[in-house]
Amino acid sequence: MFALLFPGILTAYAAAEQLAPAGLTCQLLSRPDLSVITARTPKFGWVVRDSARGARQSAYRIIVATSEGGIRGHIGDLWDSGKVRSDQSLNIGYEGKPLLPHSSYWWAVLVWNQDDQASSFSEPQQFHTGDFDAPRAWPGESRWVKIKGKTSGQWAMENRHPLAYREIAPVRVIEKSAGHYFLDFGRAAFATLKLTVSCPVEEAKLEIHLGEKTAGESEIDWAPGGSIGYARTSLILHRGTHTYTLSLPRHRPSYPHSQTLPEHMPEVQPFRYAEVLHCPSKLTAGDVSQIA
Repeated sequence: MFALLFPGILTAYAAAEQLAPAGLTCQLLSRPDLSVITARTPKFGWVVRDSARGARQSAYRIIVATSEGGIRGHIGDLWDSGKVRSDQSLNIGYEGKPLLPHSSYWWAVLVWNQDDQASSFSEPQQFHTGDFDAPRAWPGESRWVKIKGKTSGQWAMENRHPLAYREIAPVRVIEKSAGHYFLDFGRAAFATLKLTVSCPVEEAKLEIHLGEKTAGESEIDWAPGGSIGYARTSLILHRGTHTYTLSLPRHRPSYPHSQTLPEHMPEVQPFRYAEVLHCPSKLTAGDVSQIA
């Protein structure tokens, strides 16, 4: 009776239950378009979205194409798995034509529910391949490489989530004395310091301390010991108001499994607190940030 009186409501409700898969991953990377994959047969995954009680995936179909246009047209010119009876939605290995190194591809997936009703295809996801045969010093070693086809020579670590810097404002700024500031960013992060300073003379020098531990209410422990982060450095200022990003010494690993940042990326140091000495202008929370 309800179906006869409200057919549109039931149709809309049924359609809302069986949604296209989301949360696509390739080699467990949620943004493989911002990385480079070195596996010849990458593994795919997705999140099933079905709000019906007792809902489950009963089958899937994966397509892989050489172009976004092809994948949006639901043409898997490299691989079309066809309908595969399975409830598996993670670590589905690629079984299509051989992928080429240093290339870009697209993939998408649709699923069937327990009533054999098919969803629509997911939004396409792009992924890039790298060097399949590069020698590795140890299993899982990852190198910095440029992503093929990306503007401005975007870099990524092989088989890793993308690395991006973000600015974090301090939660406390304490002026300890004239030109001496203590900054607290709330939590420690691998970061560098960015600050805007006005200098009235031709050249001046700031003294800067970065640390993870305090020796008092508003003082960094300059000798924390162990593996607790601490660094002391300086910054040359020039006449006028300028924004500076602190240039930290490059990390040179002494262990073979250590990873380093490429030369084009600002070096980082673990710290939560910063002290700025001999600052010629007033510092506020809007003048300084942690580039983490």
